Amino acid sequence: MWAILAPVDIKDFEVVAGAANPDRYDAYEQKLGFTLPGEFRELSLSKLGGVLVSAREEVWPQAKAFDVGPAWTFWRGIMVFGLAPDVPDWLNLERMLDRAREEGAPDDFAPVLKVEGDGHFFGYRPDHTLAVFNGYDIEPDEADSFTALYRREITALLARLGDMKTLQVERAANKKKPRLP
Repeated sequence: MWAILAPVDIKDFEVVAGAANPDRYDAYEQKLGFTLPGEFRELSLSKLGGVLVSAREEVWPQAKAFDVGPAWTFWRGIMVFGLAPDVPDWLNLERMLDRAREEGAPDDFAPVLKVEGDGHFFGYRPDHTLAVFNGYDIEPDEADSFTALYRREITALLARLGDMKTLQVERAANKKKPRLP
């Protein structure tokens, strides 16, 4: 996981993470009704369990109410849900399970990752395959492991950051152009 985060520049991103207690993780799986793959358990119990990688406000400002733009301009971070003692509710594995179920996710789906600003949940099925819940349906995800999913989403986040920087330069240039009467 550390290798996946290597290209993430802390000048551009804030990274917050924390490890879960093994007993709390076990209690979560018991509530869930099935176990998650060992790869996810290992991550959850590590210092990177429950990790948020989000663009810094000065680099990519968070959208305000009624902002309009392409969907990707709102997707400024990657959230891996965790169970660290001080994890906020919006990053809490248990709270996100409850939220996904309230939104209609079936009982055999465990959300583990979300793109900040997007409504989709990435998660596991009891057979340890990854899937995406879009608020209506569950579809299989092509990633064959959590590591592959996380690598893909971090790579996409870095590409969006590059696109956002380009967009900001274009917007600044357009503001400097004189307006015609």
